[in-house]
Amino acid sequence: MERIKTIFRNIWIHVRWFISAVPVNLFGVLTSFYMFPIAWVFRGLGKWSPFWIWMDDGRITQTGYGVDYQVFLRREGLEEENFKIAYYWMVSRNRVINFRSLFKVPSSKFETGSGNNNIIVTKTVIDDLRKYDGTKYKQDGRWEARAEIKYITDNPKDDIWQVNTGEIQSNYTSIIGTGYILYRIGNWYSFRYSKSFQIKAINKNCTIWLGTNNSTNMLACKFQSIKPWDIDLKINNKNE
Repeated sequence: MERIKTIFRNIWIHVRWFISAVPVNLFGVLTSFYMFPIAWVFRGLGKWSPFWIWMDDGRITQTGYGVDYQVFLRREGLEEENFKIAYYWMVSRNRVINFRSLFKVPSSKFETGSGNNNIIVTKTVIDDLRKYDGTKYKQDGRWEARAEIKYITDNPKDDIWQVNTGEIQSNYTSIIGTGYILYRIGNWYSFRYSKSFQIKAINKNCTIWLGTNNSTNMLACKFQSIKPWDIDLKINNKNE
């Protein structure tokens, strides 16, 4: 009986994610490019704006821009946002974030100390997340491990974990391979799937996220140009 209950629960967490994530993201893809300019005009109204769902309030914190947004602005040579850069952020990268925030998931951040992966893994389906040099990542560690490509930055102000563009891929901050776990936070169950791989025919890294992370439902497929790895460059420099 317990086995049947587990099977149905595992089916349900995937169905629940699909219902919560797919329609919302599809709505964002179909509407953001023409609705965001209107939302931008009314941004001063905050949550009272009738177009609030097309914005990303999380990009601004009580102390200024969020860390990831700061890095994004600096990579574009900016210290302050403007319409053009905000359009790219909220139409091409982070569509309808405010809308998505209405579909809440329990936070997996630790109440004390650092870490955002306070979960209990109920089943590890695929355990192949690693650095480029082969070092394995634990999916039940204190920090969430999710496949994605990060880059080297020469700006000391940048948070190295938020550098999503560049000319040299970072072995230290990137995660490649595939991870797929079923987990719970208390009595709330979910799953997390991520995969990063190369498509050499088009010279792109492809990263896929499904399920939930430490704060929201995930549905993403990101393409980034393949760049050299920092450790390969170091090895080549030593051999010269």
